Amino acid sequence: MSRIHKFRVWRTRDREQGFMDYEPSLCDSWTPGVLSGGDSSDVLMQWTGRKDCTKWEELTEEEQKQWREHHTAADWEGKEIFEDDIVDIEGVGIAQVMMQDGRWVTYREDCMEVGSSLYGWLVPIKVIGNVYEQPELLK
Repeated sequence: MSRIHKFRVWRTRDREQGFMDYEPSLCDSWTPGVLSGGDSSDVLMQWTGRKDCTKWEELTEEEQKQWREHHTAADWEGKEIFEDDIVDIEGVGIAQVMMQDGRWVTYREDCMEVGSSLYGWLVPIKVIGNVYEQPELLK
């Protein structure tokens, strides 16, 4: 099975903030600012290849509507977990997802679980936000 590479970009441009999907071609190279006309604060985030435990019924109406634009409800397998997402790990608490030494890890400053492999958790993990829109979740 081949790995699908997905990216999203956090943009700040003309006082508008938000995410956009980014699909690189083989000849693209990422340079901050290229997508936003020179704004070097753009941040590229990669999909970890893992999905969380969010059930279809837990999505908002807007999230369900967006999903149905290209899929059916039966295709739902959970939210995709991206770099810089904030996740709630059942029985452990809240952590940030990041790349460390070439592997996806969950990071918590106040816990021995710092740097634990994202793929090592055998308990449910749920995306609850990201470091750009809800940084207060990490406090």
